Amino acid sequence: MLHGFDEAATKKRRGEFATLPAHEANLRLMAADRVLEHLGLRTRLFAAPGWTVSQGTVTALPRNGFRLLVGLSGITDLVRQTTVRARVLGIGEGFLSEPWWCRTLVLSAERTARREGIVRVAVAGPSPAPARTPAGDARRRRPGADASMRAVRLPLGPVHRADRRRLISQGRYIGGHG
Repeated sequence: MLHGFDEAATKKRRGEFATLPAHEANLRLMAADRVLEHLGLRTRLFAAPGWTVSQGTVTALPRNGFRLLVGLSGITDLVRQTTVRARVLGIGEGFLSEPWWCRTLVLSAERTARREGIVRVAVAGPSPAPARTPAGDARRRRPGADASMRAVRLPLGPVHRADRRRLISQGRYIGGHG
């Protein structure tokens, strides 16, 4: 998934593709695509830094062969021009990372999966500093890292041995108990 080209060249308060006109977005997308191609990588998926894109970027994406645009509140198929609602549940980089938010994130992921929705988890930056457990023992925990893993694992439910082998062979199993 392409996630920008040269974010350092833009203002820190806005994402790289948040305010670009179509021509400028086209130039950046072409440059990023060439860099990836040179490395032997190719993607047709785009998620803008900060999850925000200008209308010019939306216009330039299909011109450069991109098929999907992943935004803050949905995933847009640029070929069919349809959008599926799927908001981002995030920790760090603009999202909260306090323990209460981490618990809320896990519950929200579980509720979304139960309703057969798409669960998207974004984790940015280092995990919060280790904190003592409520019992005060010497064990350490990282609420952000723990919550992000639980948010991904819980919607999967218990995975039986045969299902686990099938998911591993498909590259879709991320571990956990079941």
